[in-house]
Amino acid sequence: MVPKPIVTLYNNVMASMHARWHKPT
Repeated sequence: MVPKPIVTLYNNVMASMHARWHKPT
């Protein structure tokens, strides 16, 4: 099992990468 802070951090990174993929800048 993964501690919740790690999950939150992981989701934050994934969201950032996802936003980068969909933004031309």
